[in-house]
Amino acid sequence: HIKTHKMAEIIQIQLQLGILKFKCATLAEAELLAQSAAVDVLLAMQPVSVHLGNFTHLIETYPKTKFSTLIDNDQSLTEFKEVALAKNLIIDVWLDINNGMNRTGIKPDKAAETLYKSIHREPLLNLKGLHVYDGHIHTSDPDERAFECDTDFKPVIELKTALESEGYPVPTIVAGGTPTFPIHKKRKRVELSPGT
Repeated sequence: HIKTHKMAEIIQIQLQLGILKFKCATLAEAELLAQSAAVDVLLAMQPVSVHLGNFTHLIETYPKTKFSTLIDNDQSLTEFKEVALAKNLIIDVWLDINNGMNRTGIKPDKAAETLYKSIHREPLLNLKGLHVYDGHIHTSDPDERAFECDTDFKPVIELKTALESEGYPVPTIVAGGTPTFPIHKKRKRVELSPGT
């Protein structure tokens, strides 16, 4: 996540070290990443209204960068469908899960399962998996932090299992921030997003 440095020079160093996937919080950061030749960019704030149009403009303007973003509600799903259809554009999306941060995302329950299935059925939306930011977990004791992280992540695993048992693939989970990435790195098919 480039939220801390926001600098092309550091992006270049990261690219040289083999980091190809980046996360960002704003459209300006997403554009900076594309201008810096980042291969994969996840905009981790769900674009709505005019911002969705600006996001799709980035997809069209920088075809060498693979952009993706988040959805966490039915209204946004409708907006994404309409924009994708109007522009004849495939948009990569993640279902944004709230596992305790209570800032964005949908709780990993039946409503999330239903929304995931609805997104999956849309031909112009490419559902990449689940996005889970647990920035609320920053306990200094590593054992306590691991326990809290695992406890809060359990419903996410249950959601993934329920979806896959019904034939809905969950290819990847993007999870964690800086305090929790050492815990999430032990999980299979989980990508990390430290950045503080």
